[in-house]
Amino acid sequence: PETLVALNSTEGSTILKSPGTIDDSFWRLSIHLTTQINNGACALATTAVVLNALSPESLNGNYINQSSILSESDCVRRRILGVSDDVAGSSNAEKKKVETNASKGSGPVAAAAVETETSQQKTDLESALTHLSKHGSSLSQASGYFGCYSVPAREVYAKESTLEQFESDLATTIKAGEFIVVDFHRASVGLAGHAHFSPVAAYAPNCEG
Repeated sequence: PETLVALNSTEGSTILKSPGTIDDSFWRLSIHLTTQINNGACALATTAVVLNALSPESLNGNYINQSSILSESDCVRRRILGVSDDVAGSSNAEKKKVETNASKGSGPVAAAAVETETSQQKTDLESALTHLSKHGSSLSQASGYFGCYSVPAREVYAKESTLEQFESDLATTIKAGEFIVVDFHRASVGLAGHAHFSPVAAYAPNCEG
């Protein structure tokens, strides 16, 4: 849209390189940018980008992607599917019971337990992907994804803040080398679609528009 400036344009490059632009997070984030795996996975993709931009020590040096988050994190899948911790705890207790019984039995029994667990994980993964495609993620869910990796995230809703406070938070957060994620309505900036999550990599306070 004419209301936006492409980063790979001459004007976009000039703005990014401008002395007034706050870009402390740009290079750490930009190398990890990725395409979301389905139409509703923007929050999941944003989570992967930000987690990978954090210091390797915080993630034990593991590079993650959207698929690995879904396949390896029961915590994230529960938040996507809206499964409460009580239900998850009951499920895990039953799973441990099956594993204990399997360990006491013969090979086929143990194999059956593993197969059941794998089948359930596959079902949960498919359900999570389907749910994301249809419903996307809420701000609370997106914040929870980071919590699953022990990364603190503070939720701020537009109705509880002001434009001035948002701009101040942008500048302060990026200058500190930390990350800020926004959930915005694409139509409000001239794009097709509805709600969309994205990390903010840089901020140009003196740029009009």
